Amino acid sequence: MRGGGTDRAMSGRAGGMALAGVLCAAVSSPAGAQAVGDPGARPRVVQVVLPAAPTPIERFAAEELGRCLQLSLGWQVQVREGAPRGDARPVFWVGTAEAERLAPVPAAWARGKADALREDGVALRGDGRNVILLGKGPRGALNAVYTFLERYVGCRWPEPDREYVPRQRALKLDGIAFVSNPAFPYRGIAIHGQCSPEWFTRIVDWLGKNRLNGFQLFIGHYETLRPQVLAEVQKRGLSPNIGAHSREFFFPAEKYFQEHPEYFALVKGERTPHTQLCYANLDSVPQYVENIVTYLQTRPEITMVGLWPSDGYGFCECERCQAGHVTDVILNYTNALARGVAEKLPQMKCEFLSYIHYTVPPKEVRPLPQLVPTYCEYWSRSQFHPITEERNENRRCREELAQWIALAKEVTLFSYYGDDCIKRFLYNPLEDVVVTDLRTYHKMGLAGHFVLLTNPESWWSQAPHLYAYARAAWDPAITPRQVAEEYYASLYGPAAKAMQAHAAACRALFDLKLVQGATGEEVLFGFGFPHYDVAKDEESRAQVAAAIERILAPLAEARGQRGGVGAAARGEAGGRRALPADGV
Repeated sequence: MRGGGTDRAMSGRAGGMALAGVLCAAVSSPAGAQAVGDPGARPRVVQVVLPAAPTPIERFAAEELGRCLQLSLGWQVQVREGAPRGDARPVFWVGTAEAERLAPVPAAWARGKADALREDGVALRGDGRNVILLGKGPRGALNAVYTFLERYVGCRWPEPDREYVPRQRALKLDGIAFVSNPAFPYRGIAIHGQCSPEWFTRIVDWLGKNRLNGFQLFIGHYETLRPQVLAEVQKRGLSPNIGAHSREFFFPAEKYFQEHPEYFALVKGERTPHTQLCYANLDSVPQYVENIVTYLQTRPEITMVGLWPSDGYGFCECERCQAGHVTDVILNYTNALARGVAEKLPQMKCEFLSYIHYTVPPKEVRPLPQLVPTYCEYWSRSQFHPITEERNENRRCREELAQWIALAKEVTLFSYYGDDCIKRFLYNPLEDVVVTDLRTYHKMGLAGHFVLLTNPESWWSQAPHLYAYARAAWDPAITPRQVAEEYYASLYGPAAKAMQAHAAACRALFDLKLVQGATGEEVLFGFGFPHYDVAKDEESRAQVAAAIERILAPLAEARGQRGGVGAAARGEAGGRRALPADGV
């Protein structure tokens, strides 16, 4: 009897694992290829006028405007500095919204809109003969150009190395009066996986085109990439946030432990170099600060430095560390670091990590103004549903985040929308979650986000919701439907509706209530069924087969339109993703 019971249990587990494997296989999607359209050429000549002595970012903005106008309309674009020449019209005035640097035509518009613009914000005006594209701050001109191209030409940049520039016969340039500011000051991607310089350059280009303004990297990764990517970063005016779990770099145990073991954590009665510092001991702060400042002085492009503890646990168990609230102890030490950095580099922002067991806000210590706490939701919240839904520990995350926002001058969020570990390396578009979340966070007063991406060169698996993040980080009023329509149309052309249906079917699988009592999300997240009733095996297989058919059917429809995609691509400039191959 026991043997029979064991065989039966193993059979049930095998059946459950088999179905779970089929479910996992059903929500994959391949990478794409590029198709290039020929927009033709037209004889019209237009001028792009920059301020006298333009910045490199303004020059790049003019290049991008000219490139896209030529691709879309065939216009020949002449770039001037200071003033136009001759009678060629229209004239595009591009620059930062500093009236004293501008010619009279754009200067008047800049003065009138100066109070309406925040950092990175844009002001556009067009009367048919003159088109003024201005923005506030170093990135402002580039943001203004991309806003114009997106809003009035119809360009889209759904993924790195994927550009949609529609072919136009004419462009309406009168009646333009548009002012827009980003909802969040910090808008960026945290790249915590390996990434080649070539692919990182594509990401940098995508960030700039979608008006995101920063990225986060570990120091070692940044040092590897920097020689080949810095020029691309700087001409887009992006703000590097470098450091993250940086303790080992700035205060390595191999250099300091032997002479000062008291600087390091006491774990199980012994000082150890392998985990954390003793954060109640501020004697290590001066050397730590000196190391940070020395590094930053050689990297003037960095605008924020991450001063996170080592990843994981292993915190100090000494009496002084245990006597205080854990968040207070770590925050007090990080405040001391930030204070020391500010003495030498007063404009530098420092980043404090609120993570694992120290997401709880401090009881007594308050972050210094130059220290930006980043709240890390991690595994505790549901990544498959909006933060407003009462799932997992969403309520606790909302409450803790609200408390941090009340305590600090600026607070950001470290989001896990692109974490393949939590997402189980599956294709599960979350546009609705991202847009809903960003609306909530904007109302709460959050200063911004860095969205974790663990496998940046497998961008496709996170692409729909990363595009949603880029769009909603500027304007949370955008709808999930609008985001989805833009994304799929710009990638797949006539096959967009079918591919959107495919993505929706993948997403629906996560909410599907299975015969075995679990949801698809629970099965996929746990790599198996919590309980498997062999008596329902046949019914379970039929249910899963039907779900998979709903996923695959739109692909068959899309493949039937591949010729249409090619024809459409000839009418646009830029690349489209190829349709998935047979068998997903």
